[in-house]
Amino acid sequence: MKIIQVCPRFYPYIGGVETHVYEISKRLAKKHEVYVYTTDPTGKLPKVELIDGIEVKRFRSFAPNESYFFSPGLYSALKKESCDVIHAHLYHAFPAIEALFARSNSTKLIFSPYFHGKSHTKFRNFLFNFYHLIGKRIFQKSDIIICNSEYEKNILEKIFTLKKFKIIPLGIDFSKFTVNNKGKQRIKTILYIGRLEKYKGIHNLIKAIYLLRKDYDIHLKIIGEGPYRRNLENLVKKLNLVNNVVFLGKVDTAKIASQYSKAEVLVSPSLHESFGIILIEALKSGLIVLSTPVGIAPFLIKNNMILELKIPSDHVDIADKLKKVIDNEIDFLDNRTKNHLLNRYSYDSIYKEIEAIYLE
Repeated sequence: MKIIQVCPRFYPYIGGVETHVYEISKRLAKKHEVYVYTTDPTGKLPKVELIDGIEVKRFRSFAPNESYFFSPGLYSALKKESCDVIHAHLYHAFPAIEALFARSNSTKLIFSPYFHGKSHTKFRNFLFNFYHLIGKRIFQKSDIIICNSEYEKNILEKIFTLKKFKIIPLGIDFSKFTVNNKGKQRIKTILYIGRLEKYKGIHNLIKAIYLLRKDYDIHLKIIGEGPYRRNLENLVKKLNLVNNVVFLGKVDTAKIASQYSKAEVLVSPSLHESFGIILIEALKSGLIVLSTPVGIAPFLIKNNMILELKIPSDHVDIADKLKKVIDNEIDFLDNRTKNHLLNRYSYDSIYKEIEAIYLE
């Protein structure tokens, strides 16, 4: 079977979509002919590259402020292709729409939206109103829509008509994340991992550290890049937290696990997420997790695996919840039961569910 995955960006870029496409593709490539069609706004990456059995083809794109990734070259190349399945990823960018219009009638179109209902800025939200006029067609024309959580499906149903859909979560490579119990008794290091955008609520996490630093010796490590970084750095300086907050920038996937092993708590105060894979990674690494109830978090909160934060996030609430965690006032689900529930998120089983959809 010839499969083409279409996504805005791919390795060496690191993110939820990029990692998901890579993990399922490298497993599928052991039995099928797998390609990834993606874009490279910089034009600096190889145009064609073989990665773990996957043939990656990159096309120049117009991506103002790292958004939309409009690529006529990707569309033209797909138009010439003949394949069994096109799996388009991410509603919030043009490559999925280009895949819709480029595919032949005999090609099955699978669509994974990673939809969270909002764009990242007021201007992009304004543009999104016009984008919806075109974008809604992919929900109408796709053979199957894969939602990664019940939360995402519920948001989609309020805006679009979902005919055929499956719920298949994002996952992790379990072999990369193991619990390191050494030195985990005292809470000292808190992690944030993700893009640095205002809607992610990182500014409230920094303010919470400010409220706690007088009484607790705690440090915040911020992993990721994005347009809001300078604002956050200025806030850290303003609050005189340069000794308590460190920006690590992008961290290679292979080194993420070591960052989990050096921390005790992960905080995700985001306003909206379609899934939130870092919550699963952190839990599998033995961290205590605090999150707003978005993406997969409501399921984890319901099963007493993580601690719920207010939404929108509030620095006083974050500080209060962190204080309870530091003072050991919260009882979570035991590790054995927790690990049993986490088995659902192994890529070794997830890719088989996706393959079954391709083969239907």
